[in-house]
Amino acid sequence: IWKLSVNTGYNLTNSTYNPLVTRVDLKPRHDLLFNFAFAYDLNQHQAQTFDTKLDLQFHPEWRFEYASTYNFYNHKFGNQDFKLTKDCHCWFWSLVYRTYRDELILQVAIKAFPHESFTIGSSSSGPILPLLQNIQNSTSNLSF
Repeated sequence: IWKLSVNTGYNLTNSTYNPLVTRVDLKPRHDLLFNFAFAYDLNQHQAQTFDTKLDLQFHPEWRFEYASTYNFYNHKFGNQDFKLTKDCHCWFWSLVYRTYRDELILQVAIKAFPHESFTIGSSSSGPILPLLQNIQNSTSNLSF
């Protein structure tokens, strides 16, 4: 499966064009995805950026992602991220190495609960977090 998209625009206020962005998405298998995007500055007639992304689920619990941006103005790579994610049933963790800032990031996240309803703000049973009770009570007593 593949998809091609091309978009740009024209700003009537300052008579300039938005960058021409061409993007190709390739998904040869259900567990593999490639994205390529190229941005061209129509006002200065030069290439801006080239972005790539690879998303590979190599095991039901493991995923590898790579993303990079190349900047044609300064002829350097900007962000380059290498990400390894482990699915642990109701939560997951990711280890990311970002070359641009030479940093290692550990992310831990809880998945949503598919059988539980989840709302933000007040409901008939009250706020989600008790500390929101004071905020909701004070705003409901306001009059204009």
